Amino acid sequence: MMDAKHYQEKIKLLVAGGEIEVPISLTDQKREIGADITVRIEYAGNEYVASGEEPEWTDAFADLQKKLPQDVVIKCCLSCRHGTLCPYGCIPNMVLCAQSQHIESKYDVIEWLEEADIDSIKRSSFQSCDQFEPAGELYYTYNDFLHWMRK
Repeated sequence: MMDAKHYQEKIKLLVAGGEIEVPISLTDQKREIGADITVRIEYAGNEYVASGEEPEWTDAFADLQKKLPQDVVIKCCLSCRHGTLCPYGCIPNMVLCAQSQHIESKYDVIEWLEEADIDSIKRSSFQSCDQFEPAGELYYTYNDFLHWMRK
């Protein structure tokens, strides 16, 4: 059996009337290829359990979003239109904030990162900020969250 990492964090949800913060637990069980990701939150007296296999957790977070009520949005860097994944590898719980950049392709991300101070743009997948905008079809984001939302 491979090693598992367990995360106990808080995450924000956009709900009618504003936002709330709820506890979230994530288990990342590594396999030879991929991972078994399990995400759990409790909201409005219900437990929501989602799963995925992608090392960056995008499919697990998309699965969680699909299971939540339609009027509830996960507010985190992984579901934000500025939340960019590292193009050089699969790094769990790391999202790069591209809010100050105009990105239209993976090559824009690579060019930006050649000059960027990585420590100043590095975020946790669970984080969010006041400039959060849900990922959407109108903008390019180097992140597979929308791809998994469509599956």
